Amino acid sequence: LLTFLVEGAARGSTRRLAIVASQNAGGPGTELLRYADADASKVRDVLLQLGGFTSEGMRYLPDAGRAELIAALADMGERARAHTAAGDSVLLLVFYSGHADRDGLLLGRSHLSFEELESFVEMSGAQVQLQLVDACHSGTLTRSKGATAAPSFLVDVDSSLSSRGRVVISSSAADEYSQESDAIGASFFTHFLVSGLRGAADADVDGRVTLDELYRHIHDETLFHTSGTRAGPQHPEYDFDLHGQGAIVLSDLQVSSAALVFPPDA
Repeated sequence: LLTFLVEGAARGSTRRLAIVASQNAGGPGTELLRYADADASKVRDVLLQLGGFTSEGMRYLPDAGRAELIAALADMGERARAHTAAGDSVLLLVFYSGHADRDGLLLGRSHLSFEELESFVEMSGAQVQLQLVDACHSGTLTRSKGATAAPSFLVDVDSSLSSRGRVVISSSAADEYSQESDAIGASFFTHFLVSGLRGAADADVDGRVTLDELYRHIHDETLFHTSGTRAGPQHPEYDFDLHGQGAIVLSDLQVSSAALVFPPDA
């Protein structure tokens, strides 16, 4: 009985896999972005520090091209299927920052359609498939089913996933541009994605940031801070098809190694 319980615990863990990709160049007819690669670096760091991801389970692709991104998607798909076959649950996160048009990602002089991206992620068989796309017109990914805020879904970093399905969070609507800010040195969307994962999105102050909390923070802060820009308000969108119970926890603030303490009269 003891042997069975130990083996069962080992086989019931959650594996967190991630692809973090970026591309400042979008090819002919586009302007060179300033912060896409830097944004991806920040996302990589916060996922490793607070998100339960490991360097072994992550592919980091700055200055990504079509071939590199497809190879990473195929590799993570194989890993996800292997983990699933071994009895583990898998959360696959794909983040991209860069240029896009209404058909797909613009990767320098190459292109990856949204349909291809969706197909690779779906073929992974991961129990939870989360795409975070910071690019112009990225709302095309959510347009087919509409974007509606989902009910909260509790999955601790080390627990087996009780939910299954697909989530897409886009930085803008299908007919909108995603904006960068020189004042914050980042895109608005990724800035609030990272700050949210670092604690700003922890609405109930329980030391954990859930998917629902993160989206609400990204949406509200991005919309507020772009409402007065020349390009106009930017509306992050959220498409989901999840089944299960509890809340998917994306960062655990309790693993932080430092704290800031203020004197009582501050």
